[in-house]
Amino acid sequence: MRPADVGACGVADHAEALRPELVRVVECVEEHCATALPNPGQAADVSLMELRLQLVKAMKQEDARSELARAVVTAQQKIAALRRS
Repeated sequence: MRPADVGACGVADHAEALRPELVRVVECVEEHCATALPNPGQAADVSLMELRLQLVKAMKQEDARSELARAVVTAQQKIAALRRS
């Protein structure tokens, strides 16, 4: 068995213990995808209101990305702790 196979089995053995972290990762992925910004296309004259709206959307997207990163790190830490135990 290759080392990667051993690691995968270890995670599978602890699937129930990881469930909350994995559910949170999936929720964060869904939130991040929901905040995807449209392709800006060609540069065009955009009103100040539209620029502000785009900025708000970009801030929400960045917040969703940060939450996703935190959820992934939490899951990774839990996996590492389970492997050590």
